[in-house]
Amino acid sequence: MRSLKLLSSICLILLFGTCLAFSQESVSYKISWYPVSDPSVDLVLIYRSLTVSITDYVLIDSVSTSNNHYIDEGMLDYGVRYYYRLKSKSTASGISSYSAQVSGLTLHESSPNELKNLCKIDSVRSVDSNTFQVYWSTEWTSTGVVEYWRSDEQAQVTTRSLESGTRHITTLSGLEVDDIYFARAKAYDSQMNMTISCVFPFSTEPQGPGNEDIYFVVSTDSVYILENETSDIGIKLSAQPDENVEVSVFRTIGDQDITVMGSGSLTFTTGNWDQYQFVTLSAAEDADIENGDAVIFIRAESEPLIPDEIVIATEVDNDALNFLTSSASVSIPEGGTAEIGVRLSKIPIEDIEVSVEYLSGDQDLSIIDGGSLTFTSTNWNVYHTVTIAAAEDPDNIDGEAVIRIHGVSGGIVPDRDFIAVEIDNDEDDPYPDLGSEPITFYPNPYRIEYGVLKVKNLPSDGSLEIYDLRGRRAWDISWSGQNNIEWDGSNKNATYVSSGRYFVVIKDGSGNVIDKRAILVLR
Repeated sequence: MRSLKLLSSICLILLFGTCLAFSQESVSYKISWYPVSDPSVDLVLIYRSLTVSITDYVLIDSVSTSNNHYIDEGMLDYGVRYYYRLKSKSTASGISSYSAQVSGLTLHESSPNELKNLCKIDSVRSVDSNTFQVYWSTEWTSTGVVEYWRSDEQAQVTTRSLESGTRHITTLSGLEVDDIYFARAKAYDSQMNMTISCVFPFSTEPQGPGNEDIYFVVSTDSVYILENETSDIGIKLSAQPDENVEVSVFRTIGDQDITVMGSGSLTFTTGNWDQYQFVTLSAAEDADIENGDAVIFIRAESEPLIPDEIVIATEVDNDALNFLTSSASVSIPEGGTAEIGVRLSKIPIEDIEVSVEYLSGDQDLSIIDGGSLTFTSTNWNVYHTVTIAAAEDPDNIDGEAVIRIHGVSGGIVPDRDFIAVEIDNDEDDPYPDLGSEPITFYPNPYRIEYGVLKVKNLPSDGSLEIYDLRGRRAWDISWSGQNNIEWDGSNKNATYVSSGRYFVVIKDGSGNVIDKRAILVLR
């Protein structure tokens, strides 16, 4: 009985890999276990194997119970997975059975590509002069950490990400400017099998402006997908590249029922860069009645490095009545009109009377036709047209407004909001005193857990207001004598705001609106 009790106390063992930081001259693993409290236990026995077979395990050492870890430095090789198990030796009941199994694999640049792809750092990108983001991926669902160091320093380890997935973004803060760093990812599967990537060197030397002429052009920044159906998004480049650009499209966080069909891989060449290539998103059938959201990332995997783009995909549930729009947003030329379609997700039991109306944002945008709609059992799946106009105005800002679809009578249907964007036609800048540098928001999308949202190149005196989609003010600030501000994601009640899309309104010191932006906040 004592050996069984002991076994349960050491069967969860954690594996850590260590190696000489820059030279990669050696591989070692640290195996840790819970402290042994049974006084009859004399030793903890450490076994190692090159396979998962129990019969292949060999005793490599033993330690007293005053220890709760062991470092294996036995001439281990890169590119080889080593498996470990423990046993206990007791004066009362002899040797116990094996503990649970863990394993470790450390990769090297000389390892075959099929091994290096198991866990790899894809790129390291600058946020600011002292902050960098490590983009890393695995071929299986994982959690993990990133180790980083300078050649003359001990490695530092980031907080372990508990968000399980195959693609990860880990932020490194407080780095020295104009130096060389090294990083590697440590990935763990659900059984605590560890894989360590190759070492990835990167420079914190301040970078030039980069290739700002090339960016992704996406057919929409948000898309609705009816449950158990699909929807397409189109992607192209803004300018001709010098060489082929390999692009990946993948889901990062959110509803796992929303997936990218196929490989999600695109190639843009000097001949097809200006032609939309389409990726299909699918929303799987599920049992709930929630309209799930997911973030779809679009990323260049080869030079030139193009800024990432995101699309918000929303599953429209078919287990309950919902409004569905023909597009997630609509763009209207200033002085002109544009149309968007509205329908139901399923047949209603009774007629549904609907209003479509301006909710918040730029008041130059208005509904001129289709403000009242009626859905019946015969026309519920036919798009009803709503026409939106954008009035002429003196500014040169692409204003945005939230338009709400609301069920007035009949069955209960949740409100649906969509974004109307005015495409400005004024070329002259009405506020030339602001300077030539555009106002920038970074990062966008903004993940609260990564730190602060930075807004730069603001007028020296002014104010900024952040609103949610319902037009409620979440946060505001006024300043004088500075050009940059930061927001930590909290509202006026000092609690973090919810994930979602928010509008930012920036005014100069005279109260003139000089910029309006949409930002995406993630938690």
